[in-house]
Amino acid sequence: MANSFIVSLLLSILYIASASSQSAAPVGSPAGNTTSAQEFIKVSCNVTTDPTICVDSLSPYASSIQESPRRLIFTAVNVSLANIQSTMTLVDNLKKIKGLTFIESGLLSSCAEMFVLGLRDLTTSRGQLDDMYKSKGPDFKQHFEEAKTSIGGAEYNFFFCNYEFDQRKEVVKLRALVIPTVVNVSHILSNTIDLVDKFANATG
Repeated sequence: MANSFIVSLLLSILYIASASSQSAAPVGSPAGNTTSAQEFIKVSCNVTTDPTICVDSLSPYASSIQESPRRLIFTAVNVSLANIQSTMTLVDNLKKIKGLTFIESGLLSSCAEMFVLGLRDLTTSRGQLDDMYKSKGPDFKQHFEEAKTSIGGAEYNFFFCNYEFDQRKEVVKLRALVIPTVVNVSHILSNTIDLVDKFANATG
């Protein structure tokens, strides 16, 4: 019974994650995409830590990104936010499973706190990017650095959650559910930092 519940829960969560990721595109963006925009995303993602995940996460939004470095960056941040939110949903639902051990409950609660901080950091980074594009000279550079630092803070929170689970080999079922998701979001956040670092100074 418990195994069936976990499987059903995981399928529901995967659906939520997919829907949440799709909502990351800018409001009012046109449907479909173009070959040139897809190629732009592919080439841009070559500068990231994990180009495959980068392309997979951004390609659905090619029609709104087009060949704009600025749109590329903001879409990457929005996709990261959507993935953090879906991961928070995953953890919240796992916390509702009856019969969790003290260790399991503690791990999930700790990660939940980390994800709240990560969401805060990434939201801050988006505000810094907004201010960055309104600034010039030293102010531009300051907002640029603070945006990267905030995204890095979000990435660290996911790294810390993964580390805590990695130290507890006995929580086999939870590890199988949580770690792949957390690692994937960590890669997405790392890719976002790389894109900001490479393309923030580009025009368009």
